[in-house]
Amino acid sequence: MPTNCWNLRVTAEVNQGCRKYMEDVISVQFERVKSGKVVLEYAAFAIFDGHGGKDAAHFAKDHLLENIKVQKGFFSKDAETVKKAISDAFVSTHHAMWNKLPEWPKTGLGHPSTAGTTASLVIIRGNLMYVANVGDSMIVMGSRDVCDKSVIKPKFIAKDLTIDHKPELYKERSRIERCGGCVMNKAGVNRVVWSRPKISHTGPIRRSTKIDKIPFLAVARSLGDLWSFNSELNEFVVSPVPDVYVYKLHENKEQFVVLASDGLWNMVRPQESVNLVGNLEDERKRVQESGDTSTTHTSPAHQLVQTALERWEMRMMRADNTSVIVVIIERRQMEQTRKRDTYFETWTSAADKQNTEPSTSESKETVKPPPPPYNDNNAKEEIITIPKPEEQQPATVDPPTPTPTEVLQDSSISSSSGEVTDDPLPPPEKMTTRSHSDDQPTSSGISDERAVTRSRTHEAPKQAKKRRKSEDGVAIERKSRRLLRSTNKRRAKSDGGAMLLKSPPRLMRSQTKKT
Repeated sequence: MPTNCWNLRVTAEVNQGCRKYMEDVISVQFERVKSGKVVLEYAAFAIFDGHGGKDAAHFAKDHLLENIKVQKGFFSKDAETVKKAISDAFVSTHHAMWNKLPEWPKTGLGHPSTAGTTASLVIIRGNLMYVANVGDSMIVMGSRDVCDKSVIKPKFIAKDLTIDHKPELYKERSRIERCGGCVMNKAGVNRVVWSRPKISHTGPIRRSTKIDKIPFLAVARSLGDLWSFNSELNEFVVSPVPDVYVYKLHENKEQFVVLASDGLWNMVRPQESVNLVGNLEDERKRVQESGDTSTTHTSPAHQLVQTALERWEMRMMRADNTSVIVVIIERRQMEQTRKRDTYFETWTSAADKQNTEPSTSESKETVKPPPPPYNDNNAKEEIITIPKPEEQQPATVDPPTPTPTEVLQDSSISSSSGEVTDDPLPPPEKMTTRSHSDDQPTSSGISDERAVTRSRTHEAPKQAKKRRKSEDGVAIERKSRRLLRSTNKRRAKSDGGAMLLKSPPRLMRSQTKKT
């Protein structure tokens, strides 16, 4: 199943488990939709885990994606606009169930249908993947850990793309209480309370009507569950508003997405599911490379469902409805012939443009094409070679003797071909210095000292060596004088005027001249 940028391989599996009814529904769609001049190509995958009957799940499967396509913002290039369109489609699908409620079967006690469903949706458009959900049918992305090669850490990384909407979460519980509902614990599970009149009540509902509070639903958001509507606040205690996320697909990563109902996630952890799918993909690649046609490939979705059913049985529990969709996302490879044609077409036009451009006095960088993508000896295309400019020796000008106020201005050298080079500075005899003393007159001796410092960096090697030796000699002589004074003072104090040490020869000569 290709899209604009990706090849998608999809496997799906559903199993009723040990339940009396099958209320899970899955949807896999690939469409090209035209809106005016815009042609949109996308792939959509969804899982609906129904409760209180299968009616809400089947209705959501038939109408949710259609309502998304009706939204004008769905065709926008802005991710936030697309997210809002998906959210509005969830709400409109939920409200459309009001018209179908009379047709759905009533409960055993004669109440209107309590059917509802979770909804987890993945839409892949180009390099973006949109994820939306209500309920606890989680979506997980797996990718290969290419950086870590250790044995202790897993080969694949699992990332939860959705958050389960459970009543015990602080955010969900606060919203439920604001809408006039409450949460109660039943058999260790937090549930949204259904407030309804007692069975013996007849007639209209008044403030004095006795109400039964029944811990009913273990999810805080869903499509359907119209029994949770609070007429006083005009709000649904069980909200149909989804969480919508957008993720960018990576070109250089092996990645896959696992959508599943709680029949899987109650028995298999996300990291376990990612490891299982990744290992099966590695095995499939090894068989494909070996060319062994006798070995059959195991479907990742089928293997996940079987693993969950085995664990339900090991715990001696009735297996829930289990539905799984696994989407393997692979980067679509470009054809080599098209890539080669594009390469030569690009550089042919670039070379023609360079030959037809008039020459100017300003230096420009010479455009050099990168190496071709591959070498084909049998290719008949004409290889284009860009001629090199004639090598000429750069003209040298004998500069005047630099003075302390001369400052180097240009450190880059332009060759005769006009190409700017960043090579190290040439010897001083081939450098051109320019004085700024006329443009910026010095007001103090500070600028002169800076000019001397900069000019010294470009003096001849012999002169620099001679200057360093003289400076080192003066420093040594000063140090010896200080040492001699301190030594004479100490001896004078200790010996009471004992013979002092002799000064260095250079210092003795200076004292003789003074006398």
